[in-house]
Amino acid sequence: MKKQNDNRMLWIRNVESIKESDHPCFVEHEFASEVYIPGVLNYENEKILCSLHTLEPDQRGLYHYLIRIRFSPSSGFTFNRAANKKGYYFKGGVFGELMSLFSLHFQCRFYHIASYEGEMTKGGMKIKTEYDFSHRRIKKAGDEKIYPEIFDSKKERNFAEAGLVDLLNSVRNSDAKKHQGIALASYSYLRGLREIMLDEEMSFIRMVAAIETLSKNHKLKDPKNPLAHLDDSIKEVLNKAKPKSVKDELKSIFEEIAKQQELAQKFVEFITQNSEEFVKKEKDPNGYKITSENLEKWLRNIYKGRSSYLHEAEPMHLSRIAHGFEDIDIDLSHYTTIDNRQYTSSNKLPRIRWFGNIVRACLLNYIKAKPGGSAD
Repeated sequence: MKKQNDNRMLWIRNVESIKESDHPCFVEHEFASEVYIPGVLNYENEKILCSLHTLEPDQRGLYHYLIRIRFSPSSGFTFNRAANKKGYYFKGGVFGELMSLFSLHFQCRFYHIASYEGEMTKGGMKIKTEYDFSHRRIKKAGDEKIYPEIFDSKKERNFAEAGLVDLLNSVRNSDAKKHQGIALASYSYLRGLREIMLDEEMSFIRMVAAIETLSKNHKLKDPKNPLAHLDDSIKEVLNKAKPKSVKDELKSIFEEIAKQQELAQKFVEFITQNSEEFVKKEKDPNGYKITSENLEKWLRNIYKGRSSYLHEAEPMHLSRIAHGFEDIDIDLSHYTTIDNRQYTSSNKLPRIRWFGNIVRACLLNYIKAKPGGSAD
């Protein structure tokens, strides 16, 4: 009988493989963030322990944290002969999975500083491995106003809060088929946060990827052919195409266009269905806010802007931040002129703060949704 792979996230498989009688083996990781998070996470009788490592920020403005992960002595590398193309893999391992989920829960940026493992002698010092995280922007005064959800240290965060354990348990209890997507989406979200106020075009790319990782498997309410309105024209072109090789190539091109249109629709519908509690329903009289009335328009602008940037190197037309208007979702300028280029509101993107917040809301809803809910 062929062996079935356990395609759940690696941290879950690791926790469940540990026996209380096992000799304790640990790996520790040091990581940092701009925000202060007190408390201690103690998951399943110290199989995962995490807490603050420094009481004051370092010269870069970062607070340090330490996580200790217990492993089974028999959890070393083994060759899996049952591995297949659809098997689970996440390059960040147990720590990378947890750091991504922590970032999603706390809505803050984490940076891996060092790991400590493998004592040189029995009972001796551990071997330290350091990691480069120089690609970051130093926090500046006023950042709390521009993106308070990330930079405001007064926001209540605590490793001991029940919500963090609830999130971990929600992932653990979810269908194994969702785990690869959850891991990649959470990691893309973390990487998107890291780019905010550093390279916001890249932040949009990461955030869109976080959604597309999950929305590609979304079942559309109305799965009709997005090119159905062009059926007659397409048939006419194909009937006239000769030889057969040209006809087949044209058919493939039309199918690819239809596929891309379908992916765009899945992106919009996935966010719409998973953000009902986040998006306001009442219309904003000033037009500064995105509501359920104009949500689809702005989501399509984001998807189109991301695609144009990736495939044509077209700069994204981002909403500007003005002093005193830090809380807006979009700026209301109808035209923006830069050199000889004029941008209109039809291709403008909202602020990354708004998009990052709605992406987080969607990911959390998807993770916590019960089978058959709006997330599926």
